[in-house]
Amino acid sequence: MSVWLFASLAFLSNTGREITKGIVDVKGDAAEGIKTLAVRYGEKNAAKAAVAFYISAVRSDAAPLALAVGLLLVHPVSSYYPTLDLFCYPLSSKAL
Repeated sequence: MSVWLFASLAFLSNTGREITKGIVDVKGDAAEGIKTLAVRYGEKNAAKAAVAFYISAVRSDAAPLALAVGLLLVHPVSSYYPTLDLFCYPLSSKAL
């Protein structure tokens, strides 16, 4: 089970990162005809998708420990702040 958990955590966080990096380079991707989420659906919608992946990764990170200890863990603000900042201000300058 731990291998699957680690793999899902890596997949979710890396997918969120790749979507975020697509927001950074939206102008260059559009000029080259590369169809990223940011190019196809806009920076704001791409940011929402990235946030969904990031939150899923953070929540799945806490799940095993919360189940083992029987407590609901609250991640530090450092885990959520960049995600919330991207969600509130989905600009390419914020996605760096």
